[in-house]
Amino acid sequence: IIDAIATHETSWFRDSDPWKVLARVVVPDVAGRRGPSTSVRIWSAACSSGQEPYSIALALTETLGPLRGRVLITASDFSGSMVEKASQGRFTQLEINRGVPARLLVTDFQRDGAYWRVNDDIRSLVTFEQRNLVRPFDGMPTFDVVCLRNVLIYFDLAVRTRILNEMRRVVADDGWLLLGSSETLLGLTVSWDYTTIDGTVLYRPQPV
Repeated sequence: IIDAIATHETSWFRDSDPWKVLARVVVPDVAGRRGPSTSVRIWSAACSSGQEPYSIALALTETLGPLRGRVLITASDFSGSMVEKASQGRFTQLEINRGVPARLLVTDFQRDGAYWRVNDDIRSLVTFEQRNLVRPFDGMPTFDVVCLRNVLIYFDLAVRTRILNEMRRVVADDGWLLLGSSETLLGLTVSWDYTTIDGTVLYRPQPV
């Protein structure tokens, strides 16, 4: 019932600028500090039908080149049906029309009947799993970057606070948190500081 009434609204490269900052500043910053032998770990929380994690993979690949072994993307959603759909990397023309640039459609997608499928080299960068954000993040690895975009708006202040405090436990001390453009931490007692890069607001963990 919850799955049926939930909002699964999503699109490709939503809000545009955050993905440029992610590819040009955030991930190179992390990669430079981790060194060539350590992969950058990214979590797309509340990934819906997959457009966000694939947007991350596409943006990073276009800017940084092939990413195999360099970046690991985990994508999660509370909805099992959305996780199954996202893992297939298969989208209707209407879904593609919501944000996929023509240049990327040519280079990174292929026709699959009436659908478009993300190429295997992009799909291989993303691992999907079912996870409910209101439950403890037990068993999660440490992430360098977390995209928690356009989901906190659906929770009350107490639940937002709990999620963000849980998120602090799984983000590296020098990591990054990216929220949706309409979301802020105002009124929340959480351990995050904000910074702005090229007009995009991001958050860093406060020192322990």
